[in-house]
Amino acid sequence: MKKTAGTFVVGAIVFALLITVALPATTSAAKRSDAPTIAEAASSLPQFSTLAFLLDEADLVGLVDGNKHYTVFAPDNDAFLALENAYPGVTACLIDDANVELLQGVLAYHLTRGDRYSQSLFPPKSIKMLNGAYATTSLDGGRSIAGASIIEPFDVRVKNGVIHAIDAVIVDDGTFQNIVATCYPQ
Repeated sequence: MKKTAGTFVVGAIVFALLITVALPATTSAAKRSDAPTIAEAASSLPQFSTLAFLLDEADLVGLVDGNKHYTVFAPDNDAFLALENAYPGVTACLIDDANVELLQGVLAYHLTRGDRYSQSLFPPKSIKMLNGAYATTSLDGGRSIAGASIIEPFDVRVKNGVIHAIDAVIVDDGTFQNIVATCYPQ
């Protein structure tokens, strides 16, 4: 099914409603301590079930369930489906036990240290991601990071960081080359 602007708007509204219902308001430090962790939020929201599954496969749940603060640029399920459609078999390759470090690299490119709210992402800048590569934010055509649109609501605050939903899986050049070499050898 082809996505249209209408389906995108409906999807954004549904995401906003799910976040509002599933995640408690976090206007004070006391309330923030009651909020779910990144891992809990990902596993409780249906549109992030693929991300939650892959975090588990990559043995990264403990990282995003702990006390250290991270900002996650969280691809929704449609983003992972688009990746699989563009690169058939990539998901099976990445979840193969022999490729766990490659999967960790892909997912770590969606994480950065600390709480990064919108005001710290824009104006556009390069941000060091957890895998050591840099991702650039942009305002061209709306808020984005490494070419993926950041979906409203922005700045979803959780117990151990901030979540920004994005509409694509982002991969740095080095990791992409490793994926091609590993998953699609000549």
